[in-house]
Amino acid sequence: MSGLRKLRMILLLVFGVPSLLCVGGVAVWETLFGEVTVAVLGPATVWIDGELAATVTDYEALQVELPQGAHTLKIQTELGAAELSADLDSAWDSWLLPSPGQCFLQLDVTDTYYGYGESEDPFIKARHGDGALIELPANWAFFEDDLPESISEHAQAYLIIDLPCDRIQDSDADLLAEMGI
Repeated sequence: MSGLRKLRMILLLVFGVPSLLCVGGVAVWETLFGEVTVAVLGPATVWIDGELAATVTDYEALQVELPQGAHTLKIQTELGAAELSADLDSAWDSWLLPSPGQCFLQLDVTDTYYGYGESEDPFIKARHGDGALIELPANWAFFEDDLPESISEHAQAYLIIDLPCDRIQDSDADLLAEMGI
C-alpha cells in the first residue's frame, strides 16, 4: 500500500467514520426522542393535554413543539369545540390542528417562488375538510413571508390556505381565480 493510500485510510478512519456515526446518532436521537410540531391557525383557544396552551387571534399562527407520544388536543372557536386524541410518534412530522368549521387547501408554490419547474402558477395539491388532524408536508407555511428562502432542487414548497368549508368542493379553477391566480 502506497504512503498516500495509507494516509487516506488513516484520515477516513480518524475523521470519516466518527463523523458518520455522529450524524447517524443525531438522526436516530431525533427520530426516537425529538419533538413533534403541532400548528394552529387562529382565531382559536387551544388546550394540550388538559392545559391551556394559547389563545390565537384571527389569522395568527401558533406552532407548539410536543414530546412524542399520546396527546389530547382541544381547540375552541366561536363555531364550537373539537377534541382529538393523537399518537404523535415521529419527530420528523408536523401536524395542523383544524378548528371546527375550518378547512384548508394545500397549494404547491414550488415553481412560483423557487422556479424549479416549467409552470410558474401554483396549483392545488390537496384539500382538507374533515376536521381530522392534518399531516403537513415539509417546507410549508401559512403565509408567503414565512416560506423558506430557498429549498433544494427536488423539494416542494406549500402554502396552507384557510378556506371556508362550504367552498372545499369548488373547482380548482374557481378557487385559484378567487385568489388571483
